[in-house]
Amino acid sequence: MSKLVVIEFADQVAAFDMRAELAKLQKEYLIEMDDVVVVTKDEKGKVKLHQASNLTAAGAVRLRVNCKTSASATHS
Repeated sequence: MSKLVVIEFADQVAAFDMRAELAKLQKEYLIEMDDVVVVTKDEKGKVKLHQASNLTAAGAVRLRVNCKTSASATHS
């Protein structure tokens, strides 16, 4: 099941920093993302999509969190 997650930031720097952190989490296999997009709007109202990769699913971001608990660790 795909999930679309939308987070609003006060500025572009914070949004791009979050995208970088999400990429780090994915490299550590803590989350799985199909894509992550930062959407910005300039002073004239023009919207721009800053897409990290090609869109592979209907949602912009699909997160799957790998939770490790003592119960699941014993069944691995």
